[in-house]
This record gives sequence, structure tokens and C-alpha cells, in this order.
Amino acid sequence: MIKDYLILTLKIACFCLFGGRSWQHLVWDIPIRSFLWDQELMEGIVTWLTNMSWQEYATSKIQDVYIQAGKVVLGIFYTFCAFLCFFVNEKRKWVGKIFVTSSFLLMLLALLYYKEKFFHLGQLLEYTTQITTPILLYLLVYTKSTDKQLLYFSKTAVALTFICHGLYAIGYYPQPGNFVDMVIRSLFLPEPSARIFLKVVGFIDVIIGIAIFIPVIWRSCIWYALIWGLLTAIARVTANFYVDFPWQNLNQWIPEMLYRMPHGLIPLFVLLLGNSQQLVKTEGVSFMDLISNKKVKINHV
Repeated sequence: MIKDYLILTLKIACFCLFGGRSWQHLVWDIPIRSFLWDQELMEGIVTWLTNMSWQEYATSKIQDVYIQAGKVVLGIFYTFCAFLCFFVNEKRKWVGKIFVTSSFLLMLLALLYYKEKFFHLGQLLEYTTQITTPILLYLLVYTKSTDKQLLYFSKTAVALTFICHGLYAIGYYPQPGNFVDMVIRSLFLPEPSARIFLKVVGFIDVIIGIAIFIPVIWRSCIWYALIWGLLTAIARVTANFYVDFPWQNLNQWIPEMLYRMPHGLIPLFVLLLGNSQQLVKTEGVSFMDLISNKKVKINHV
């Protein structure tokens, strides 16, 4: 029963992730052009493969056709992955292989954002939770990974995501304007106060990313990560919604909310898994028992 709750949590996280990325690829855009139009990086490859000059390549319309076609193919793939979330079980091992493939593609997408954002390491590592979500489901369902291995793997993913978000919020990397705008719209703060608020929560994020490995306090910290991860995902919609343009706002921001839902759901997975390390021999441990730590004897990990 406990494993069922864990699998369900990861299924929901994967469904949201794949749904959001599918929506993004089919309707919006990905930063592939920053890679394909990098003359220093691509000119030699282009001239070798196509016999075209860089000028011919950069002005060719066929390139954009290929980009759009590739985005659609990836969008359909992510849609298929979202559909497969309903059919994950130990007998369908081919589903697990598809999920591992999806994590590889998500890693490539993270590398594109990494390049677009001037090779800031924090930009790359903040996608760790999203990249590892399908892998966690694969490990839980299709391998004999121990609870302790899964716990440390998932904690590490959460820690990297929160620490890297925190580094942007405190200004170690340039403080993102969209972070500031969301705080202003959500909390009705002036810009200077919004920037101070971001620095405070940024420091908290960094501390949380470290403290979830400390046995005595990890559970309180993971609760914070769970709540804050869900709130920051939902804020993509609530902070950017305008009554005058409802569909346009929802169409743009719902996918961003969806693929960030693992930032709250993977901490939930960590909480459930941590609270199930040692069960008292009793019948029927419910979901609420797990998250509230009832009927459960805990080994600090």
C-alpha cells in the first residue's frame, strides 16, 4: 500500500511534467535557436554537412521548418509520455525505458537553457528535479533500488533545485526580472521591497537545500520545500493572470506551472518515503498517516 502512494505521487508529478513540456513544445518555443544559430559553434559543422555558407544557412527558411517539425515531434512524444503515466506497472518494462529516454531529452533541454543563460551552472542544475522525476518512477517500479538509495537520490535532486533557485533569488546570478515581477504582483510590494523579499527567501532556499540532509530537522525542511515548491509553481498562473486576457494568460502560464509541479511533488515523495522507513506492524497505513507521521516509527536518515 505504501508503495502505491509513492508510485501515485510520482505518476502525478510525471504527468504534470510531461503535460507542461508537451504544451510548451506544441504551442510555444524552446531555446534551440540559440544553439543552431551560434556561428562560432555551428559554422564548421554546417559547411561540412550542407556545403552551405553560414550566411545561406542563417537566412534559409528551411531551417525554421525543421525546427518547427522537431518541436512538434518532441511535443507529441511528451504527450505520449503523459498518457503512459496511467499505464505504469512492473509488467510493462518498455514504459520504463521510454521514461528514461524522456529524462535524457529533458537533460538536453536543460543544456539548451544552460547555453541560452550564458552557461550559468545554476541554470543547468535547477532542472535536476524535473530531469530526475521520470527516473525516480523508473527506479521505484522497475528496479530493486532500496528506499535509502531512492531517498538520497530524490533529496539530492530537491537540494540542487532549491539551492540554484536560491542563488538566482539572492543575486549571486543576475536576479531574474520575472521573479521580481511575480513578487510585486502576488504580494503588492514595491520593487525594492520585492528584491529584498527575494533575497530573504533565496537564502532560505539555500539553507533548505542543505538542511534536508540533517537528520533532526530534515522533515520540517522538506515540508517547507513541498509547500514553497507548489506555491511558486502555482504563482506562475496567479501572478500573471489578467481578467482582460484570460485565455492568453492561461495558455502561456499553465504549462509553466505544470512542468514546475515536481518542485513540490518530489518533496512530497521524499516525505512519504522518509516516513515509511520503518513501519510499526499494524494494518492499514493511510496516506494521511504517512504525511503526518502517525503509525510510523522513523529511522533518522
